[in-house]
Order: sequence, then structure tokens, then C-alpha cells
Amino acid sequence: MRKITTIALSLLYSFPTHAADCQTAFLEQDYVTAFSACKEASDSADAQASFIMATIYAKGLSVAPNVDQSISYLTYAAELKHPEAMFNLAVAFELGRGVNKSASDAVGWYQKAAEADFLPAQRKLALMYEKGKGTPVDAKQSYFWYKKAAEAGQSYAQLKLGAILLQDKVVPKDIEAGLSWIEKAALQNETEAQFALATLLWNRDIDKSLYWYEKAAENGNSFAMHNLASIYLKGEKVPLDLDKSERYAKQSIASGQTASERILVAINQLRHPSQELASVEGSEPEIIITEPVAVVKAPIEPLTQAEPEVENLVLNAAVEDEIPRLKGYFIQFAKIHSSEGVAHFVRKYKLQDQSQVVELKNEQAYLVLSLAFEDKAAAKAALSELDKALAAQKPWLRSDKSLNALLF
Repeated sequence: MRKITTIALSLLYSFPTHAADCQTAFLEQDYVTAFSACKEASDSADAQASFIMATIYAKGLSVAPNVDQSISYLTYAAELKHPEAMFNLAVAFELGRGVNKSASDAVGWYQKAAEADFLPAQRKLALMYEKGKGTPVDAKQSYFWYKKAAEAGQSYAQLKLGAILLQDKVVPKDIEAGLSWIEKAALQNETEAQFALATLLWNRDIDKSLYWYEKAAENGNSFAMHNLASIYLKGEKVPLDLDKSERYAKQSIASGQTASERILVAINQLRHPSQELASVEGSEPEIIITEPVAVVKAPIEPLTQAEPEVENLVLNAAVEDEIPRLKGYFIQFAKIHSSEGVAHFVRKYKLQDQSQVVELKNEQAYLVLSLAFEDKAAAKAALSELDKALAAQKPWLRSDKSLNALLF
């Protein structure tokens, strides 16, 4: 009996030591030692050690990469209620990495991780409820989890919560509270929030609007660059400044915002009015306004940019919000404000089989676009070959980035 008791006590007191050795060795990048210590600690039902083992196998640290082993340890850690493991297992199910793809299983694990106060899971769960992915659309649940994550300081959730409060759909509209939450996100350097806040403040506080446009531009947001270029070109609420307009337009174009090319044409025309330049009449560069709920980063979300909170996924997978986006280059034939007008335009120019119509819900208008071209050269060639009647409508090229900024 004494011998059994001694062995039991030995196991009991050796477990924390192995767990500590596991964590220490892994942090020190001594993966050979970490593998041995973590495996032993995992066998004793240590959640963190199991999660580390999943990471070791996923990334091939001192062992050959093995997705099956990684998922096995990850599942074990998740079942032991390790928050990050639950989140990563949800991601694996969402993307079908090492397991059969299952949005409903993903939601289940996101829910468990969210209830364990894992912020990235709360933000992701809110999105799943918002989009009806793996679960019926539930705006109230989405709002609940965005609010919970926002109150805990998650910047993107703060942006989303602010946008919800501005809409008068899920909860009563509260403009001041909505702006306040978006500002909290902007102060955390959330670029989409900076751009959205600048847009929302344009008719309320010009100085603050310019400040946030500039912050967003500094963070690489090409839409903010474009808007600043347009603002200084028009000189309506601020003094006209062609030098600033040109600088921001060039930055915007360099970031992929081809809409700003028209601004450079307009600047050149203002500076050299006697020259015979291509007319920009009827295509004055406009400020790009997007609804703050889904403002697109630029040149961003290379559309597979990993979300900040999932950088350390054991499967190294980037989770994308499943928002449909235009991809490629397009000829914009027209912008029309009624469905009847669209139908007439398409019939008149015989565009039934070579066009698509995109609704701009924020502007209550429609864009009549060409089908997508994979590269700009092909789009330019097609533009140059349009018949004279259609060319007279002054169609111009749009990139997917400039169009997606308007759509969401």
C-alpha cells in the first residue's frame, strides 16, 4: 500500500514540473526538450501542454509536420477547455484544415471559446451570427457578442458595434454612442474605423474629419488618400490645395486606387487650362463614402490578410469574412439611379451579354459594369474598342478595390 501511495504522490508532484518544463522549453525555442516535456504533461491532461503539442506538430518544430497529430492534440486541448485551442479548432472546422469542413461545428467551438472570454472568438462568433454562417442569421446574438468583445476592448468589434448603433435596426439608433464606439476603435489604430469616422464626421466636424482621414491615409488606406485628394481638389470646406491633392492622389494610385487617376487629370487641367487635355466633364472625382460596417482596408485584406487575432493559429490559417467582392478590372459604363433606367441603358447599347449591374445601396444607385478582366491591359484594350455611341458615355476603368469601397 505504501508503495502505491508513493508512486501516486510522485506522479502528482511531477506533473507541474513537466508542465513548467514544457512551457519554458517551448518559449525558449528548445523544441526537442519541449516535445518530450509537453508530451508527458499532455498525457497527464494538461491543456496548455496539449495545445503546445498541437503547435509543434502543425509547424514541424523538431518533428515532421503532421496535421493529424496536430488536430488530435488540438481537439484534446479544446476538450480540456483551453480557450485558444477551442478557437483554433473552430477555425480548422471553418476552413476544413485537418478536419471535414463544417460551419456548424465551427460555430459550436467559437461559442465555447467566446463563453470562455476569448476575445477573437467573441468577435468571430458575432460575425457568424451576422452572416448566418453555420447558424441561422441572428442579429441580436451578433449584437450581443460584438458588444461583449467591444466592451473588452476589441477594436474591430468596437467598429461593428458603433455601426450597429448608427443603423436603427437591431437596437434603437444612438448616433452619439455609435460615433463614440467607432472613435474608440480608431484610437486603437483600427484603420477601417479611422476612415469610417472621418467620413461620418465630414458634415459635423471638418477638423476632426481631416485628422482621421490623415490617420487612415498614414496607415495605408487608399480610400482615405483618395478622399483627401478630392477634398483638396474641390476646395469647398477647406482651402483649395493642388499640391496636397496631387500628393494624396499619387499615394492613392500607388496603393491601387485607380479612381484617383481622374484627380491627377483634373489637377493638370487646372494648372494648364490652355492645354488640350482629355475632358473630365461629367466624371468629377467624388469622395468615396462607404458604410462603416464593412469598410474595406486597402490595398488590403490582400483579400486573404490574416486577421490580427488569428496570427498564432496552430494551422497558420487566415480566416476571411465571407463577403462577396468584385475581383479584377471593370469598365464602368454608367451610374444610374433607377432600375428602369438601367434596363433602358442595357437594351440601348446591347450590353445584355457583356455587362453586370451592381447596386450601390448606400447611394440608391446602380453601376453598369463590364464583365471582369483579369488585368488592366485587357480592360484598357476593351475600352479602346468600344463603339462610338457607347464611348460617348465616357466609360472609364475601375479596379476591384475602388468598386469594393463603394459596395460595402
